[in-house]
Amino acid sequence: MWCKSECQQGPEISVNCCMQEKAPRNSRTVMREGADPSVPEDIADKCSFALHIALELVSVNSAHAEPDLTLVNLLLDYGADTNTLSSSGESPLYVTCSKVLMAVVQKMLNCGAKVNVSKGQKSPLIAACRKRHTSIVELLLREGADPNVPEDVAGRRSFALNIALELVSVNFAHAEPDSTLVNLLLDYGADTNTLSSSGESPFYVACSKGLTTVVERMLKCGAKVNVSMGQKSPLIAACENKQHPEIVELLLKEGADPNVPEDVADGRSFALHVALKFALVPLLLMSLRLIQ
Repeated sequence: MWCKSECQQGPEISVNCCMQEKAPRNSRTVMREGADPSVPEDIADKCSFALHIALELVSVNSAHAEPDLTLVNLLLDYGADTNTLSSSGESPLYVTCSKVLMAVVQKMLNCGAKVNVSKGQKSPLIAACRKRHTSIVELLLREGADPNVPEDVAGRRSFALNIALELVSVNFAHAEPDSTLVNLLLDYGADTNTLSSSGESPFYVACSKGLTTVVERMLKCGAKVNVSMGQKSPLIAACENKQHPEIVELLLKEGADPNVPEDVADGRSFALHVALKFALVPLLLMSLRLIQ
């Protein structure tokens, strides 16, 4: 039996209704009768697809190893498009990565899901990074996901490497934080000099968090130690993080100019001022020697 609104709205809409009612048997019947699972439901300026709805209904509970993917697999088996976009710029692959459904990610890739995005679309790679799911990130990268393609949504620009760095948990009681995801992105050519909408490069974030090993690797990958107007300064970030003076010394040795200011919306800063503010006397003297 088809779902209750089928007679009034047609078989394409009825697929979405059956998804909302979590009725795989009804959905299978509807599609056998020729309903196209990729036809959207456009109501009140909101565009919905059956595959999106099925994914949103998947309950992910860490206490259970396998969520119920019956509806999702049914739609994919009947040719649901993995690259349709919801009104909020989300593809089915994005939703799948956000929900950490590894098996579905693999199946969607086999069905032709696109790993890279255009402006206004949300990034599956960034979604996987936000969930810190290394296996999905690596799978997407192997399938051609470009870590340097930004997610430009609602005036905010994000890059996978920035997200991965922001999620690194820094605990000074431990010598080395977990930078697995960061190193994976660098292995696949992530640019250390891209700028987020707030003017932060991945190199800046690494310096601000005191990730010495990552900073050293980024320098080998071509990270720029000096900045232009509107960009946040890695040197000043390192000075503000007084727990890691070795990063300041490293940047200065690599050619960071202590006289290059950080000119951003909230004002102008110089490394020397910051060093004085945080009473970093050895670093201050080093800067003075370099100035002379």
